[in-house]
Amino acid sequence: MYRIFIVLAGMIMFFNLSNAAPADSAAKPIDPAKEKEVRKLLELLDTKDMAKMILDNIFNSFETVMPQGRAKEWQQIKDSFKAEEFLEMNIPIYAENFTMEEIKDYIKFFGSPSGSKFVKKMPEVTGLSYEAANKWGTIVNITIKDKLTEAGILNTQTFEQKKK
Repeated sequence: MYRIFIVLAGMIMFFNLSNAAPADSAAKPIDPAKEKEVRKLLELLDTKDMAKMILDNIFNSFETVMPQGRAKEWQQIKDSFKAEEFLEMNIPIYAENFTMEEIKDYIKFFGSPSGSKFVKKMPEVTGLSYEAANKWGTIVNITIKDKLTEAGILNTQTFEQKKK
């Protein structure tokens, strides 16, 4: 299930980035000291590893539907993407959304044993949360359908026919 989550997240990111407007060339310059701290934070958050994992999952999903026998070309395409690009894209996002004090606080936390454990466990926890969200969504949908049927608002036969 975790792999599915990463593939979906990667594909969403891929499609969002490919459809996004080009970065504003007149973006606010980032204070070099703040940029340095943001880089530290992103390193503690394993941003490059996350980018590599997303890229691997995107390529794995494409490889399952693409014709085989093009390993050389496939590898060239794969090699054209660098995790560093993802990190660079995140620097202005973090710099814009967090103050220097907040960034330093996050560095303290994520540099601590508890923060480090949090980062390491987050992919697993996110995957489990995704599974829980799917289960809960199913329960909510079934409950809504049952309550609407009981109230005579929904005819299950009509509902089933419309699904087909």
